This record gives sequence, C-alpha cells and structure tokens, in this order.
Amino acid sequence: MPRDHRTFGERSLVFLRLCTLSLGSFGVMFAWTVQFALATPFLRQTLGADVVSSHTVWILGPISGLIVAPTIGYLSDKLGSLQTSTTTPATSSSHGRANRNRGAFNANSNNASNNDSHENADQGNEPSLRQPRRIVSTQSTSQHGIMYRFARFCYQTLGKRKPFIILGAIGLVISMAVFSSSPLVAAALLPGSDSKAVQHLAFIIGVIGFAGVDFSLNTVMWPLRALLSDVVRPSQQHAVQSSISVLSAGAELCASLLVALIPQAVSQVGTIYGVAMGIFVVTLTVSLITCDEHKGSLAAQT
Repeated sequence: MPRDHRTFGERSLVFLRLCTLSLGSFGVMFAWTVQFALATPFLRQTLGADVVSSHTVWILGPISGLIVAPTIGYLSDKLGSLQTSTTTPATSSSHGRANRNRGAFNANSNNASNNDSHENADQGNEPSLRQPRRIVSTQSTSQHGIMYRFARFCYQTLGKRKPFIILGAIGLVISMAVFSSSPLVAAALLPGSDSKAVQHLAFIIGVIGFAGVDFSLNTVMWPLRALLSDVVRPSQQHAVQSSISVLSAGAELCASLLVALIPQAVSQVGTIYGVAMGIFVVTLTVSLITCDEHKGSLAAQT
C-alpha cells in the first residue's frame, strides 16, 4: 500500500471536507433521536395510549427497514440501468426499417418475374407485411416513451439516488408535522365531539405520522449512504464512513441534550420537532449540493 505523504493538517482538511459532504447524516440521526426520545411519552401522556400500544408501534421501525432498504436500492439501480438503455427504441425502429426494405426488395424481384404476382403482392402481401410492423413499432415507442423520458430527466438532473432522498425528505417533514400536531388535527376533524373520541382519533393520526417518519427516514438514510459511496474515490471510502459515524454520534448527543435541557419536553413536542426538521433540511441540502453523481464530489477533492 502506498504511503500517504500528506501532512496531518492536509489529512484533517480532507476529513473536514468529507464531513461537509456527509452532513446530511447528522440531520437524519438528529431527527431519529428526537423521535426515539419523545415518541413513547408523547403517545402515552398526550395521546392517551396504553403501555402495550405505545410499545407495539415501535415494530414499525424494523418493518420499514426491511421493506424500504431493498426496495429503494432496487429502484435506484433500475433507474440507473434504464438510462443506459435509451437506445432500445431506436434500435427496434431501425430493424423495422430494415425489414421493410427487404420486403420492398422481394416485391421488386417478384415484379420482374411475373406482373400478375406483382398485383397480388400490392393488394395482399404488402399491407400484411407493413401494417403489423408499424403497429409494433408504435406500441414499443409508446410503452418506453414515458419511462425513458422520466429516467433520463431524473438521472441527468438529479442522478439515481437523489430523487428518492428528496422524496423521503418531503415525506419526513410532513410526517413529523402530522405526528407532533396530531391532537390539533383530531380536534379540527371532530369539532364539538367528546374528548375521548378526539383522543382516539389523535392516537390513530399519531400512529400514521409515526409510521411515516420511520418509512421516510429509511428512504433518506440508505440512498444517502449509497450516494456518499458513489461520489468519493475508492481510497476515501473508509474516511467517508468514519465521517458518517462521527456526525451520527454528534447528532445523537445534540438531540439528547436538546430534549434534556427543555423543561416539560413532552408538552413542547411541536417546538422540538420543528427544530429537528429545520436541522434536517439544512444539513441534507448541504449534502445534496456538494454531491454530484455525474462529476464526483466537490467536497472530496484534495
């Protein structure tokens, strides 16, 4: 293995740049820690859930990981492979033109040998030869048109990872807002109803928001890790994974301190979740800007 002749200051600068590149993992872990710290007491004290129900909802975390991680990985790789196959419709159409040219050549040969067979070919064989091939070519183009246009747009503008990261980020912001404001949403949906009915609806809305947070966090986390591995050099793979670990640990510490320092944190869930959403959006935006799947990372350059 070749020795690294850079000074300690130069290596530290590269590591700091990699931390900037992977800053989105700080926001992801910050939001996850806030959810882990406040979800159960919020469900029990504010939404009136019993002990069994408030603990059973946590099974949604492993379920979301089992579903989202392989699904998003398959879809993102499929999106990248579709971009490399955009020449298929043109190839099929060129084969169609070649077949029609061979058919025209055969028809001309028949004309030279027999004028009567030429009339039969014009009236019978030529329509049966051309129409099915033209229909197949049109169907192939219509079937692939929207798919390939969408793949080219996503891949050329965002890449194969960022569309899913952005989708998960939008879902996370909405889900955290729904979960933290579930009592207000239930009261707005059931005006004038008794408190028990409102609390029951608030619990249902809270569970839906809780599930949305789990699924959205997984939708962001796994493509983000894959994106970071895609844009850095092979020699920087261990360093970028180390930066993710450092930022994740720092996020857990900061989120735990935030919850601990706010008095009556359960009653301030909306405020704490708002801070978490702001940190998540800012840090993830930095990562998305500094990562370019087509040109490599701007932050990882040495």
